[in-house]
Amino acid sequence: MVHSITPPEQELIRLLLTNSRMRIVAMGEHLGKSRNWVARALERLAKSRVIRAYTAVLNPARVYSERSTILLVKTNPRELRVSEALIRVPGLESLDGISGEYSLLGLFRFRMPAAFERFLDVVDGTVAQSGSNSYALVQVLTTYKAHGFIMDTSSSETAHLTQSEWELLSVLRRQPVSEDRPLPLTQTEIGRFMVQPLS
Repeated sequence: MVHSITPPEQELIRLLLTNSRMRIVAMGEHLGKSRNWVARALERLAKSRVIRAYTAVLNPARVYSERSTILLVKTNPRELRVSEALIRVPGLESLDGISGEYSLLGLFRFRMPAAFERFLDVVDGTVAQSGSNSYALVQVLTTYKAHGFIMDTSSSETAHLTQSEWELLSVLRRQPVSEDRPLPLTQTEIGRFMVQPLS
């Protein structure tokens, strides 16, 4: 069943895009709706999978010190083994089926050289099994805009993140929602996901 998004729900989504950490009461005041309406609307949007997750937008040039790579694969679009294998590769940001000379386009981001080398091993093995034996890698030099946000490209300095800081960013980056949990994680909940607490 397709969820029909009402105009007030559209306004709520726009508000979430601006500030997903806003309290329900503040959202209701901004929209001229009750706190209960906002809570129920968020539950409906999560249940119908309109809202899939909350994310923190990271500047890849500052966080991914090693590389960002685009993978183009020639394969039969009906052959799911290739896409299923690529989905399991750590570092995959997005994977799309496309038309044209290539049929899959993947964006991968890596922090460590060893991760990129493991990625190449997986790609070589996966593409060889598919029978197409054809793929291309394109290294991303600069990201100007991501997730609708313009990136600051004036500084090429990479942030030297500790393991705890990286772990925190990883928790913040993708916060899946459910009908039971339609809002972003609280600070306490984020702390529970951290293996090593920030000091």
